[in-house]
Amino acid sequence: MLMYTLLIVDDEALIRRGLSKIIPWGEMGYELVGAVGNAQEALELFSQRKIDVLLTDISMPEMNGLELIEKAREYNEGVKSIVISGYSEFDYALGAIQLKVENYILKPLDPDKITDIFRKLKVTLDREQEEHVRMQSMQSGRHLFSETDRNLEQLVLTMEEGSPEKVKQAAERILSDCRNFYSSHPDAYRKAVLEKVVRYFRLEESVLSDLQTFSVSESEDRNGLKEGKQQKKLGWQKESGHQEELRSQEAAFEEDLCSILMMLQENAEALAIRVSYQARQYVNAHYSDKELSLRQVADRLHVSYGYLSTAFTRTFGENFKSYVVNIRTEKARELLLERKYKIYEIADMVGYGSSRYFTDAFKKKYGVSPADYVNRRRKGGGEV
Repeated sequence: MLMYTLLIVDDEALIRRGLSKIIPWGEMGYELVGAVGNAQEALELFSQRKIDVLLTDISMPEMNGLELIEKAREYNEGVKSIVISGYSEFDYALGAIQLKVENYILKPLDPDKITDIFRKLKVTLDREQEEHVRMQSMQSGRHLFSETDRNLEQLVLTMEEGSPEKVKQAAERILSDCRNFYSSHPDAYRKAVLEKVVRYFRLEESVLSDLQTFSVSESEDRNGLKEGKQQKKLGWQKESGHQEELRSQEAAFEEDLCSILMMLQENAEALAIRVSYQARQYVNAHYSDKELSLRQVADRLHVSYGYLSTAFTRTFGENFKSYVVNIRTEKARELLLERKYKIYEIADMVGYGSSRYFTDAFKKKYGVSPADYVNRRRKGGGEV
C-alpha cells in the first residue's frame, strides 16, 4: 500500500492528541510525521522533509491555517490541505475555498467523518501517483530511445524483411548503443527495445514472459540479491563473472529477437491481412481528409510505409492509392445521385482540394465527367 506523510497542526493540545490517537492513520495509508501546536513549528517540519497532507486548524494565533497553507506550498506545491473550523468562521471558509483546499471539517470533530474524508483523499492521492509514475515512464522511454531510434527503426525494417542474419546485425548495433549510452541500465534498455518491438508487431503481451531477457533478469533479481550483499560485505567484485553474465544477457537478447522473427514469419500472412483491413477501415472513415496518404495511415497503425504498401496490395489485389481513388469516386457518385450538391462541393466532401483533379479521377473511373454523369441520369440513361 502506498503511504503518504501527514502533519497535524492545531493550537489545542487536546485536539492534537485526539486526532493522533483516535484516527487509524496507518491503516488508511498515512504516516503521521508530527502533531504541532503552531504554524512556525509546522513550517520547520516542511523545511526538513516532504509532507504530502496537511491537516490544520483554521483559527490559530500569530499565523492562521490559511496563511500556513500558502507558506507550506512554497515547500511543496502539491501538498493536499484539509482545514478544521468552527461554524462561526465564515470568512475563513471563503478563504479556504479560494485556496482550493481538499476538504473542510467543522467542529465538533466526528472521527467517522474524518476517517471517510481521508479514505477518499487516499484514492485521489493514489490516482495522482499512478499518473505521475506513468508520465515519468513515458518521459524516460522517450529519453531512452532519443539517441537510438534510428537503429530501432532499422531493426523493425529488417524484421519485416525476415532476414535472421540482418536481424542479428541490427541487434548488435543496438547492443553497442546499450554499452555506449546506457551502461548503467543495459537490462532496462534491452527490455524496452523488446517491448517496443512486440507492440509494433501487435504480438500478444504474454510473449514477453517467454523471452530469455525477461526470465534471466528476474532470476538474477531473485537469486543474485544474497550474493550481491555478500560481495559488498567482502569488498570485492567478480569482474570476469560480470562480463560473462553481460555477454550471456546479450546473447539472450539476440536470441529473443530471432524468436520474435520466427513468430512473425509463422504469422506473417495473418499479420499482413489484419494490418491491411485496419488500413482499409481507416480509409473508409477518413476518405474526406485531403491529407490522407499511405504514410499517414502507416504512421497511424505504427507500421512502416513499405510494409503497409506491400501488405495492402497483396491482401486486396490493388494498391493503396487506387483504393483511395475508388472509394472517393464511389462516394462522389452517390452524392451526385442525391442532386443536392454542386460538383465543387462534392469534390471537397470526398477529399479533393481541386475540382479539376476530382473530375479527372471520376472520368477515369466512370468514363464520363461528373457533370455528364448527372445529365445522363436525368435523361434516363441508367447506370454508367
